[in-house]
Amino acid sequence: MFFVLSKVFEFIAHPLHIVLALLLGSLIAGWCGAGRLRSAGIIAAVVLLLLIGASPVSDAVMRPLEDRFAPPMIETLNPTGVIVLGGAVETGVVAETRDTAPLNDRAERMTKSVELAHRFPDMQIVFSGFSNSLAPEGPSEADIAQRFFEAQGIDPKRIRYERRARNTFENVLFSEALVQPAAGETWLLLTSAFHLPRSVGVFQALGWPVVPLPVDYRTPIGESRFSFDIGEGNENLDLALHEWVGLLAYDLTGKTLQLFPAPEPRGDG
Repeated sequence: MFFVLSKVFEFIAHPLHIVLALLLGSLIAGWCGAGRLRSAGIIAAVVLLLLIGASPVSDAVMRPLEDRFAPPMIETLNPTGVIVLGGAVETGVVAETRDTAPLNDRAERMTKSVELAHRFPDMQIVFSGFSNSLAPEGPSEADIAQRFFEAQGIDPKRIRYERRARNTFENVLFSEALVQPAAGETWLLLTSAFHLPRSVGVFQALGWPVVPLPVDYRTPIGESRFSFDIGEGNENLDLALHEWVGLLAYDLTGKTLQLFPAPEPRGDG
């Protein structure tokens, strides 16, 4: 039920869906003779579009998420393994009928894992993900990831696949059951920078210390931008709002220990 409700809210709260709802409401208001209400709806829709596509609002909402966890000094680590969270591969009928391993705009989660695999030959890889779709079809995320890693020549014996998770909480819960981490092991958590606060929060709540490794940054260091790109602004704002709402929901339901999880001090100095 939690998963279904999150998907329904995600659809309703999508920035462009709100713009469409405002325009549709304005049209209905015009048919009903409510001229002022129609004008107000149109103005609100235009203002929202400008906020999405031209203003630095999306950067301002996204940047605190991406800046929460700094990249670790990889050269000082000897990782036991890396947990790669799903979300970077495309499932569905295209992947099924074309027999490919398509990546989306979060592909750095996958490419970085390959880089790490070459850099640390003894490091294990755990990929977690089934599907985040309400009506999944075709191969799972783990199936596509397996195709990808095989194409990159990574030894299959080094990789384990968690094939049930449909959201971040399940990614962590099912990965822990699969890995059964031991004391003294060093596990990296590889996911998009904006996704780290929520995912790290779940690891902390379950008592599994991980080293966050952010990739797939969406904002630059420094001032927010006036991008004049509705597509980019909409995507970044939607992703950021999804994470902030997810952080609140996870905090209220006890899936994390704090609203905005922070880095834990490391004992290695």
